[in-house]
Amino acid sequence: MLTAMELPPEPDPSTIALYYPWVRFRDDNWLKSALLTWDNIARIRPGTIGGEDNEIVKQIRAEADLIIDITPSDADLAAVSDAFEEVVDQSGFQFEWEVPDELVAHEAHILPPPPPGYQGGGTSYTAKDGLVWIYAGRDATGGGKMNQRVQGAFGELGLATPHPRDDQWVGMQPKVALVYLTALADTIAQRNRLCPVTDDPRVHTAAGTLDRLARLLFGNDTEIPRDENPENAYIHLALDAVITPARLADLPVHKLIGFRQRYTAELAAFRQHVATLGPELRAVAQVENVQVAHAHLQAIYDKHTKPQLDELRRALRGVGVESVSGTLDLKVDVGAAAGTLIGAAAAAGGQLTVAGAAVAVAVLPYVVQRAGKARQVRRDSPVAYLLAVDRKLA
Repeated sequence: MLTAMELPPEPDPSTIALYYPWVRFRDDNWLKSALLTWDNIARIRPGTIGGEDNEIVKQIRAEADLIIDITPSDADLAAVSDAFEEVVDQSGFQFEWEVPDELVAHEAHILPPPPPGYQGGGTSYTAKDGLVWIYAGRDATGGGKMNQRVQGAFGELGLATPHPRDDQWVGMQPKVALVYLTALADTIAQRNRLCPVTDDPRVHTAAGTLDRLARLLFGNDTEIPRDENPENAYIHLALDAVITPARLADLPVHKLIGFRQRYTAELAAFRQHVATLGPELRAVAQVENVQVAHAHLQAIYDKHTKPQLDELRRALRGVGVESVSGTLDLKVDVGAAAGTLIGAAAAAGGQLTVAGAAVAVAVLPYVVQRAGKARQVRRDSPVAYLLAVDRKLA
């Protein structure tokens, strides 16, 4: 039996995110921030369902490999179905909301179908009737987001109905739909070692949804969604400290992609720094009030990360590196470098061209040495990524 000292270490946090509950990203600035945060973002998009992406997503997909489209496997859908069927069959709870009339499909009330090439919500969307429509069909690339078993369980309770003219789409009461889509994200994340993330503050936290189904479905759940991952929340807080959301919104995608490709190693080192704060960050994850949790994260930043960032700035100044107009400049004392025997002799003889060449010969090793020291200082610092964001982007 393992003792407390022998427990296996916490697994490294995933650097691949799983976006949920929708296919289409709601916030372009959130997506830009994701370019600076994640190695990849997966999204649940069966086949080609979901319409065209907006221009920012198209550009990202054309210039980088950030976004991955995945289809739920039969095992994923079966795991979600098992969990919902167990809760529905064994809970004994009653639903605390009224079932809207729109859930009953009949000739007098034909539910609107998803329009051809629909671009408003991807594989799920909210129609004028108030239902959330979820794609549950199959095409050449695989299945949708729901199998027949869970459709039947919801249908018996009057909480879901197939579209009368297109049974590949299932209409659901909004609360049930969001719980279902969140549970699906939880399942796929667990089975594929992904980190669930969202830009929609209305949805429940995905992590652990399968263990909370009864309370989410049948209870009067008023829990404020917490961040999925305290490490991820901390990285975003640290980025916000060096680049404002307004500045990020103004940056073109191609510049962010170029920065991302250049500073991959620095981001990995910063993630390792954040991993060392794991115990403190996991404690913050238990805080119920979102504002208080943010204050705790800020305190951790001020205690651990900001001092290292300030120290890195001081160290670079010590080797002659300053920030001018967002770039790193190496301050060279040309007078000192030119004060060599060959440089002085050439200048005294009036040979200015020769003097310039002599100065170049003397300065070049000087520049190389100072630049090497600066690279070593940045390489040794776990917060060099934040300094690069500050100097190159902000």
